[in-house]
Amino acid sequence: MEPDVFLEPWRTPAVFYHDEDICSLVARMAAMGAMSVRDFVVRYLGQKELDPAHLPFNLTAVTRLAILSGNPLEDLLANAIGGTSEAPGDIRHRGLFRGVKMHQAWIGTQKRIAPGKLLADGDDPYVRLAWRFPALPCDIETGEMLVTRCPRCVEQLRWEATEVAFCHSCRFDLRQARQAYADGETLQATRTLAGPLGLGEKALAGQPLDLPPPFGDLTLEQQVKVLGWCAQLDGMLRRTGTSSSFLNAVVGLRVAQQWPQAMSELVILTARQSWETDEKALLVLPHLVKTLQVGELKKSILPQAIELMRLAIKDRGKPPSTGRPAQYVDI
Repeated sequence: MEPDVFLEPWRTPAVFYHDEDICSLVARMAAMGAMSVRDFVVRYLGQKELDPAHLPFNLTAVTRLAILSGNPLEDLLANAIGGTSEAPGDIRHRGLFRGVKMHQAWIGTQKRIAPGKLLADGDDPYVRLAWRFPALPCDIETGEMLVTRCPRCVEQLRWEATEVAFCHSCRFDLRQARQAYADGETLQATRTLAGPLGLGEKALAGQPLDLPPPFGDLTLEQQVKVLGWCAQLDGMLRRTGTSSSFLNAVVGLRVAQQWPQAMSELVILTARQSWETDEKALLVLPHLVKTLQVGELKKSILPQAIELMRLAIKDRGKPPSTGRPAQYVDI
């Protein structure tokens, strides 16, 4: 590394918080050196072509950052994405985070912040590691909803901002943004999902979620896929159009935890719709089950769905209203 790496202003080690994102430390150090994040990354981390958002995926950059910041390398690696290719084009397709095999959708590059949390930090605000995970809609400690755009100029927040609490474009102090909080159910689901991802107080990296059959015997990676599917099922019940995506895992978690209630409710609804208007409505659930990406799970759920459909068809002589949730009366 260059000799002047150890000159001021970095002679005093920079504090690295145990729950801090690597990019947040880089931004704070760039501010100490009165330079842009891009200049810091190029000059001191030796990464001319690397987007600052991808720093946690680059072992060389993280190693240099540890030397420069005066922090143990193992501390930084615990908050980085290790075992990945150095090639930026492939960084999100493979790798490990705290022993958990990472998929492209599990961790994002978008900067997301909780204004109230940054405000509470005082003079040294920093971006939390958990905010990088797009499936977690709120801060896992306070439940504050995460912001991805500047409320003043509406630009997407970027890691290039030297001061983490300011918009890179219009310099708006994001700590002054309006604060919003998730409801208790959403916060609880967010914390439950964060644990197996290696985040939060109850971090159980790689351990499957505690779910009822048939989801409890799946691996964490399989469960993550299923939660997206469960979110789509919830979207059909509530007519919200929720898609089958890891981004909606918190919604799907609630469905999976109460299984098979959601499937039974959908049968009741589609049976009523079939009795009143559409002969093909009863095929909705079997078609949905066929979209499951976990083969063994599909084999166990599809017979259940078909049997429920058979019973509903058998009862077509009368409206299947018994047990139908009141909130769905207007279908």
